[in-house]
Amino acid sequence: MAAESLSIGLIVTHKTWGLGKVVHLDPQDAWVYFRDIEGTPKDAVKQLNRRVAVLTVAENQSDTALDHVPPMVRNGRVDPPHSLRITEQQAIDGFVADFPRAFDDPRYLKQERNKKWKAHRRVAEELLSLHGRRIVAEGPLDALADMLKTLIGLSPAKHLLAPQELIAVNDALRRDRRAAQAFGEAVLRLVDEGDERAFSGLVEATGSLPADPGRARVLTWPVVTILPFLAKPDGHMFLKPMQTQRIAEAFTFDLEYSARPKWDTYDRLLILSNRLLERLRPLGARDLIDVQSFMWVVAGWPFRRQDKALRARSRGVAGS
Repeated sequence: MAAESLSIGLIVTHKTWGLGKVVHLDPQDAWVYFRDIEGTPKDAVKQLNRRVAVLTVAENQSDTALDHVPPMVRNGRVDPPHSLRITEQQAIDGFVADFPRAFDDPRYLKQERNKKWKAHRRVAEELLSLHGRRIVAEGPLDALADMLKTLIGLSPAKHLLAPQELIAVNDALRRDRRAAQAFGEAVLRLVDEGDERAFSGLVEATGSLPADPGRARVLTWPVVTILPFLAKPDGHMFLKPMQTQRIAEAFTFDLEYSARPKWDTYDRLLILSNRLLERLRPLGARDLIDVQSFMWVVAGWPFRRQDKALRARSRGVAGS
């Protein structure tokens, strides 16, 4: 490739390191972030002489992982994030080491999928049915509030929410039936339409649920995303802030995270989740329940084990 044809943001291939993205240029060199190199973000960025023809332009100039890498340049200098990083394949290998039959492993089904699928069936039957939709639209409001509290209190929903979130949302649904109705209508609208306007409406409705000053907030990512996720797990995803940020950071994927729920972050979470679903389908993944469970497992003790191994590897490289 001619040196002058390189540009920042260009997706390229290298015969050894595979697919990468040009993140910085100067007259002499190009810095490329390579998607599949193991190690830290710094390990995955290679400085290459622009005059040496080792890069070719990728035929496809869009890649989910490379399209959403966080900033790699600060103040005109290459400065990759100082974080642990694992490749998707490392995460998959760790998951399969824990569950040898992957998403059909009996222990995985018992610990992760079955209870979430059971909750999905209950939410679909009670909230998405004609009877449930009629209660949301017409009441009686006491029955609506009781239905929403029951669904949010299902296992595993009550375990996905923090205890203080569960208390706060249950109290809010009990105290303001009209706000509960607006919340239920907004959940159904997001499930049905799945766009930015519907998501913003659910954020607004959740924020309108009453909360006492100094008590736990109702407007949190878990409260906003739990019912859409359980109602339609082939189209919506649950966001647990610490877990989700850790996975995104590990995959060097910029979520543009905001503590206040916003569409841009949720949209990026869906992009990441659907990419992972496609990667995991050959292992038996069915929907975003499996992706959420995969994230949960990878962010737990298997991830910490990889964390230890990667840090040891990094020290070894530094000391060699």
